[in-house]
Amino acid sequence: MNRKKSIGVVLKKQFPRHQKISLLDQAFGRIEGVPTSLHAIARVSHGSLVEYVVEPQGQVYFLHEMQLIENMHYSAEQDILFFHHVLEMIYYGVPVGAIPDDIYDLLTSIQKNLTHVCTKPSMKKLSIGKLFVLLGADVDGSVENILKEALRFHDILEMISIEIDQTSENALDAWIHQYIQTHPFSHMFKTIHFLNDVRRS
Repeated sequence: MNRKKSIGVVLKKQFPRHQKISLLDQAFGRIEGVPTSLHAIARVSHGSLVEYVVEPQGQVYFLHEMQLIENMHYSAEQDILFFHHVLEMIYYGVPVGAIPDDIYDLLTSIQKNLTHVCTKPSMKKLSIGKLFVLLGADVDGSVENILKEALRFHDILEMISIEIDQTSENALDAWIHQYIQTHPFSHMFKTIHFLNDVRRS
């Protein structure tokens, strides 16, 4: 077995009901992983950055020598809700086996800079909007220009320079709400009340 280590972000931890975790892996994309050590899985949670040796077996990837690199630290409940919504949308929006480099880069950028992203409500909205576009959402004219601006920046902190007037922000709120409400897995979402935070911001 190739002993090269891989890195991924935990999208969903399905223990103890199912002995697996869902990951967005840097090299393999969206995978379902089975850790070979129960001790290792006990330390990780949604949003954890983990390292492991991958052994592919069809649709399932066995994860050997799994180590926790970093757990998420949140300064407020709203930050938890926001980041868990990001994880949930990726879990339901990226098919198993897909390798979306742009989404992985966005996720890890949000993860790394979560405190800064969450200090400015418009940053959260732009981050979510950018994610939805990368997931294939249709963009209408009311938000097209502002989302084009967001897509120009690779580093999420660079989006701080984007100026949003109230009309554009209201349109972005409505577009985010519409996308989530019409998503085919909307009935499965557990972070749908994130919308309340978006509308109040």
